[in-house]
Amino acid sequence: MRILAISHACVLEVNRAIYRELAALGHEVAIVTATRWGEGGEAIACEPRGTGDPAVIPLALAGASPRIYRFRGLRAYAEEFRPEVVVLDNDPVSRLALQMGAWCRRHDSALACISCENLRFDFRSAVRGRGVVKGMATVLPKVAVASLARRVVDHVFTINDDGLAMFRDMGFGSVTKIPLGFDPGLFRPDAAARARIRAELGWDGPLVAYFGRVVPGKGIHVLVQAMARLNDRPWRLLLDRFVDHGDAYVRGVAAQIKGLGLESRVLWCNPAHSAIGAYMNAADVVVVPSLSTPQWKEQYGRVAQEAMACGTLVIASRSGALPGLVGDGALLFDEGDEQALATLLAGAMADPASVAEVRARGLARAQGALSVRRQAESMEKAFESLRRGARAPAAVR
Repeated sequence: MRILAISHACVLEVNRAIYRELAALGHEVAIVTATRWGEGGEAIACEPRGTGDPAVIPLALAGASPRIYRFRGLRAYAEEFRPEVVVLDNDPVSRLALQMGAWCRRHDSALACISCENLRFDFRSAVRGRGVVKGMATVLPKVAVASLARRVVDHVFTINDDGLAMFRDMGFGSVTKIPLGFDPGLFRPDAAARARIRAELGWDGPLVAYFGRVVPGKGIHVLVQAMARLNDRPWRLLLDRFVDHGDAYVRGVAAQIKGLGLESRVLWCNPAHSAIGAYMNAADVVVVPSLSTPQWKEQYGRVAQEAMACGTLVIASRSGALPGLVGDGALLFDEGDEQALATLLAGAMADPASVAEVRARGLARAQGALSVRRQAESMEKAFESLRRGARAPAAVR
């Protein structure tokens, strides 16, 4: 099957794993990505084609928002490649979905979108989250685009239960929940890596770690406060070197660490994505303390599944998609409950054997249900259904 993937995230080689997997399953795959993509205030240039990558075609982006951007030269390349299935790594309620949906209708191809969305954009939810004026201004264009997208998007892949229910309620006829599969080559139990990283860090006692973005919704301040409640115990907290960057939240967490007298207990790291698995192995616990806001709630929790795949204990908040992702393979606490988090951490530090069963369940769940191979198999099944004719109704022109 010829599959054309369109994904600005694939400027990074690490984000092409699912398309490498589809190619390994015997499909002819090409990836259209951006020549450059802006992320966190910096422009990321498209990385070269990596080992095992299918064809990578960098095209210039017009626009910065995934809702409205377009790739220059995309239709010309699609005409040349003539895919049977187009996979848009973007929400179906977007300009690009309408553009490629129309192209697919003209060329008897099918369009599937991968969406992370888990917040409804009906009028009531929009007003409740943003107020009347901003809420209406936000939701009206989305509702209009959604009504068109339903007619040209053949399938929606969603990564969480909320998205599954939301897109079905919106009238999208074919919706599948898939994992954002981790790469077992990077995330696996590795005793040698654990020993090596701990030697580099100079610490062989209880090690708690956080990996991920440093934004309020990720709840790093909750973790820091919980650690401060355990001052009578020997521990170290491993954090990415986010202090080298500087928005208000970053400065606030740095000040919090200093104000609580924890500076000597924080170990800093700056691993490439390919090395994060080694640091996860070095940790005794990886904490995912996400918090919901009116405009955002945890959409997936990739760090949780990666740490589980390394055989490391995960402690996560009951935030958004996290409980459904980890199942019984992690310990959970209520959002923002510093004391509950501290209690779980204290128990894990005092008696590591008591959480061995949780760690084993997490590893089994990750390997059995959350790998990139499982994602590829789920997507392949949907593609076969589309090829047999399970398509959206024809668009009105």
